[in-house]
Amino acid sequence: IRHQSITSHMIGSRVKLKLINHFLTLDWESILQSPPAESASRVLNDGDQVARIIIFSMHLISRCILSAIIVLALLAYQPLITVILIGAIGPIYGVIFFGLKPTVLKNAANASNFVDYSMKIIRNMFGSIKEIIFYNNQQNVLLDFQDTNIGLAKAEGINTALAYIPRFVIDSVLLVLLIVSAIFAASTGLDNTSYFLTLSVYGIAAMKLLPAFQNIFYFSHEINSRYPYLQNIIALLEKSPFDEEEDIPKKAFSFDNEIALKKISFQYKGAEKLSLDSINISIFPKDRIAIIGPSGSGKSTFLDIFLGFLKPDISGSISVDGHQIIKSDFSQYRQLFSLVPQKIYLLEGTLEENIVFGDKNAHDKESRLSRAISLAGLESLVHELPLGLETRLSDDQQTVSGGQKQSIGLARALYRKRKILVLDEATSAMDFNLESKILLNVSSAEFETIIAITHKASILKYFNKICIFKDGRIEDFGSYADLSNSNKFLSEMLKKNSSIDNINI
Repeated sequence: IRHQSITSHMIGSRVKLKLINHFLTLDWESILQSPPAESASRVLNDGDQVARIIIFSMHLISRCILSAIIVLALLAYQPLITVILIGAIGPIYGVIFFGLKPTVLKNAANASNFVDYSMKIIRNMFGSIKEIIFYNNQQNVLLDFQDTNIGLAKAEGINTALAYIPRFVIDSVLLVLLIVSAIFAASTGLDNTSYFLTLSVYGIAAMKLLPAFQNIFYFSHEINSRYPYLQNIIALLEKSPFDEEEDIPKKAFSFDNEIALKKISFQYKGAEKLSLDSINISIFPKDRIAIIGPSGSGKSTFLDIFLGFLKPDISGSISVDGHQIIKSDFSQYRQLFSLVPQKIYLLEGTLEENIVFGDKNAHDKESRLSRAISLAGLESLVHELPLGLETRLSDDQQTVSGGQKQSIGLARALYRKRKILVLDEATSAMDFNLESKILLNVSSAEFETIIAITHKASILKYFNKICIFKDGRIEDFGSYADLSNSNKFLSEMLKKNSSIDNINI
């Protein structure tokens, strides 16, 4: 039993690892379409349920073997009685099992959905707890969770009860038969000694067979009641986001001349129109490119394709120094970039762990960390925090301001020391002084190229080229001097920020 339990849970842990790997290797569009709470439920809950299916399967096999041994022994001792009992008990269990199967599967599916919804409620609660408290919405959250929990309890409770129904049914039938037979024996004047001796033989045989049948039914029922969880996992693992690739070290890209994006078009699944339409752009070392444009104009989609998160339509291509990037190149291709995404997520860990972000074994860790903190303007934060770099942070706690959080994200990118720095609204929450200091630091750093999406005209002075998106196309591309008077969007953007008047690019 100990070996079975350990083995099943080890297999369950491998299933969880497989699920984690599945989500880590999903293509970006699939990740965007995967509800986080449901994905977490697949790993945390369904992985455990599959482990239970495995252990119940092991128990079922052992009980079947044990039952076979018992039946063979009884057949050798009392073949007629054994055949009669198996012929009577077996069909009862079979009818009950297959009769209850639709109800069991329905309850199991409901239970799986309730678990997913519970995860969603909990995730939403912790993600919006400030607003919940502010709007005095605690009771609605409690009632929602209570309804879900009651539904889950009922579904699982019914299935648990159904697991023991055959034993109660058969025990009741045997009791009735015993009473009827006793009355029959008494009323017909049968030899009580002979009659009850025969009845005892049947009873002893039944006592040996009933637990065997009940165990087979119970473990089969428990496997059946977890089948929807197994279906959830199979449905995920059947999807192969990437083909298996040989683990062959590849040469890193150098980016000495040009990154060229040609005929880049893209349409999201289910969308009615293209998000990008025939984009052509070349990026050279030392470029400082600001990407601007109205919301929904395709800027973020372009950046996701540029960074290899999304694959352009078949006609489009990305090449580095003449080498066209294919799917197997993505990992090495991304080694060119340091990225500050629009949404910075703080790990539940120390400030240092949030900056290093998993890269713990670098030989020059201390110097890189110090440099990143300095360039990102984090020195004052390090001194303000009670434990400095060892202060624990969390994305849900208000330990740091929005601007400081973006500075941590920038330090995370600077720590990597890549050739190209990509900023996606990376200074939107910073005040003017902090933003100016950081952008001045970044511009004077050793990055060969900087690409930034922004809605702030005040930072355009740090860029030598401006790329303006509109309706999924590049409307204009050139210097500030060339575009400030000729492009309507940029002109309106400048009017909204009078501080841009002194810009001289």
